[in-house]
Amino acid sequence: MTNINTKYDIAIIGAGMVGLCTLIALSELIKKGARIIIIDPASPPTLSKDGLSSPSFDDRATALSLASTLYLEQIGIWSFIKPFAQPILDIEVSSFGQVGLTQLNHKQANTDAFGYIVSNKHIGQALLQVCSNITQVDYLYEQQVQDITKTHASDYPYECLITNGQSIQARLTLLTDGGRSELKEKLKFKDETFDYQKVAVVSNVQTQNPHNGKAFERFDQSGPIALLPFHQDNLSALVWTMGADKLDDFLQTSDTDKLALLNQRFGRRLGQINQIGNIAHYPLKLSMCKEQVRPGLILLGNSACALHPVAGQGFNLALFAVKALTQRLNKQSIEQINHLPMLMDYQQSVWPRQQMMSQFSHQMVQSFESSNPLVRTTRSVLLSILESHTIAKGVFSRFAMGL
Repeated sequence: MTNINTKYDIAIIGAGMVGLCTLIALSELIKKGARIIIIDPASPPTLSKDGLSSPSFDDRATALSLASTLYLEQIGIWSFIKPFAQPILDIEVSSFGQVGLTQLNHKQANTDAFGYIVSNKHIGQALLQVCSNITQVDYLYEQQVQDITKTHASDYPYECLITNGQSIQARLTLLTDGGRSELKEKLKFKDETFDYQKVAVVSNVQTQNPHNGKAFERFDQSGPIALLPFHQDNLSALVWTMGADKLDDFLQTSDTDKLALLNQRFGRRLGQINQIGNIAHYPLKLSMCKEQVRPGLILLGNSACALHPVAGQGFNLALFAVKALTQRLNKQSIEQINHLPMLMDYQQSVWPRQQMMSQFSHQMVQSFESSNPLVRTTRSVLLSILESHTIAKGVFSRFAMGL
């Protein structure tokens, strides 16, 4: 049995990208002597020729906005990620069967890149490398928190019961265990949700022509298809939205049939899409929790707010919250990190951004998937106007960069 303490200053439940970024960003609090534990059901990281790696981080892609890369640089992570990051130099937004489209160019936006595409594997390796140099942290892998219960002590308000029979108390407990958090349900947090009745099919695809750093967002009635430039010239990350009722039939078809359908829906913007890799899929829901803070307890990442992937802003929104929270925590004494007024101030600072991003992604999906002829015509006109309107393009570009 892993030797752990019974009391910690902070317990982070979930050792994914949000949990590890939070740990790294708490450097000032750690310097004050804060003790932290991270608990995750995955196997512990292993050392290979590429450095530390974990099964929690696969080859799927994550989009990092320019604002996110600036923050990752600030907390000492970006230099480890940048060698594996593909800059997004251009963006094309179009609609199947419609004339209008919008193209954004990084030079016109006066920036080096709109953002970057990086595999979760390389982000994970960077995070694990930085975390390996942090002291005063205990890692408990291959274990889950079965339950979280309220204590009668204000200084250690929550106790975590772990599957190995151990229990720990923490001044502050952070739930970074994803959008389908069972612990959040047990704690009776209430989400406002919208079920799109769709799934996101994700994979990596090989294309006939190099992407040259260009990202594509292609809309039709079944949902958006995104091709995001990866770290190899002819490799792109695919995010393909389709009806949940179509998934089983799609998965049972041959790769040849999958590619034929994809080429039909996406077109030949990068020539023939000639190879599709391993496929993963997940259900699409918009989920927002109005109550994200309790004395000594915080929801972070998808457990607080989960977006439709159409705008590629999910992890960027999580990093925005990580930054807002850790900046406040680092200014506190260890004894005051569960102080409710400070935590409520944090929630009030991130809530408007969460609302804006959720509404934007939701309205974007709803309008582009509409079969109403008037909506479709208006959509085509708006794309054409956006293409020719310098100020509107500038606003859209700043949104894409997370600024």
